[in-house]
Amino acid sequence: MKIVIAAESGNPQRPYAHLQPIVDVLVENGNEITTDPAGFYLTQGGWVCDFRYPIDYALLEAAFVLPSTVHFGQKVNAVLCDRSWAEIRGNIR
Repeated sequence: MKIVIAAESGNPQRPYAHLQPIVDVLVENGNEITTDPAGFYLTQGGWVCDFRYPIDYALLEAAFVLPSTVHFGQKVNAVLCDRSWAEIRGNIR
């Protein structure tokens, strides 16, 4: 059964929290966070979580139902949220 990702976080202190299940699945399947073990960190452009290896889009498609505000940015190897400006980036060393 697929996990439904909310369009936005219910926590204003963690506007990326709705994306945490995506981070968790990537880690559980062998990808590695390259920054703080907590995952997301704040940049001038928004919240970011970096992974060592490319994003496994087939894995994510099989595991999740995404709202229209969360989408794959395959050209830049990322999962992007238009509401929170949070980004999960792959292939960052």
